[in-house]
Amino acid sequence: MADGELPPIRSPEQVTVTVRRARNLRGLRGDSLVSQIKVEFGDKVLGETPKVECMPDSPAEYNHNSTLTVTFEDPAFLDELGYKPILLTIIEVLPKEKKAKEEKTLNLGQCTVDLMPLLRGEVNPKYTLQVHGLPSSPMENIPAEVPKPEVDVELKVNEAILSESQLSECNLMTITTESLFSPPDSWQMPGSQYIYTASLPLPITSEKENVVVFPSGQLKPGIEKEVPNKQKKWFIPGSAQGNAIYIPDSYVSSDTYEEEAGDFRSKDDREHRIVAEQDKNRVTWNTERRSYLDSSATKSFQDKIAKTRYWPMEVMRVPLPSGNKTKKDDDGSFSYHGVVYINMAPLLYPGGSTQWSKDPLVSANRWFGGSSLLQPS
Repeated sequence: MADGELPPIRSPEQVTVTVRRARNLRGLRGDSLVSQIKVEFGDKVLGETPKVECMPDSPAEYNHNSTLTVTFEDPAFLDELGYKPILLTIIEVLPKEKKAKEEKTLNLGQCTVDLMPLLRGEVNPKYTLQVHGLPSSPMENIPAEVPKPEVDVELKVNEAILSESQLSECNLMTITTESLFSPPDSWQMPGSQYIYTASLPLPITSEKENVVVFPSGQLKPGIEKEVPNKQKKWFIPGSAQGNAIYIPDSYVSSDTYEEEAGDFRSKDDREHRIVAEQDKNRVTWNTERRSYLDSSATKSFQDKIAKTRYWPMEVMRVPLPSGNKTKKDDDGSFSYHGVVYINMAPLLYPGGSTQWSKDPLVSANRWFGGSSLLQPS
């Protein structure tokens, strides 16, 4: 290859998504039903399985293949594989009524397939996934003693998405935004009139940067306590509903004060933290964003951290859009806008791979009342 010549772009790779079988399904008429499964990636429908009968003593055998084309021209597409899952929706096909032109269907449940193993070099990951019942469906409240509905699915590529040399040079980074504690007193309940977002910049290449936005933060009162073993949500769950919006086997860490970084670790901060985390209102995301950084983006990220040490994350409260919005409404859209500065320098140290911290939120355009804590990791 001549000096300055760019390496050839790899031709697209096909990811085969094979839905093997489902078992323990329940429909309107009990555990004997006709079903099919819709396969989606983001807003794209990849395919639907044939309609198959499922019985109590035998699973529904679909053995259906759908394909997802992975292109390599844009690193942003590889990035999507980390934070967008394959969504499977289990559908009951009801008997056709007299004079009806089409069969009626009922969505029973959903589950998600994690594509991250493909970015880690695997070529044929296999899963047995629990199906989460959709609201008001026959599978929503299955008794604990009844076997849970499951789906067997596998992914397959002819060649690894990333070669060994690419894996050694790139980075697969995970950002989890947990909660903003003790927000401004003016953020009163109910919070349904506003959208709460957190965002931060991330490089895609050495020359291009992307703004990662965590939407849909939920304003909660202090009396509503957090449950233990909080499960992380998908960054972009697509049309997933109910418990299908959560990443399988991915939970928010419960590190101690001594194990975390940030500006609220001293003994003098303990009282403030107890009040802020247990009594005050909070905005909760508990959302995980996986990011693929190729070699140039990784180098750019490292250089910027070495230069500035601190990485900004912005938090905004934005009014829900209305149908008759005026220019005056637009002028006040970002009246609550704060920034938290996260010390990322430990990620550059030998062996540094995790940064879990609580940091103060400072105002970008007016002072917040009190001291707010944002917990990213």
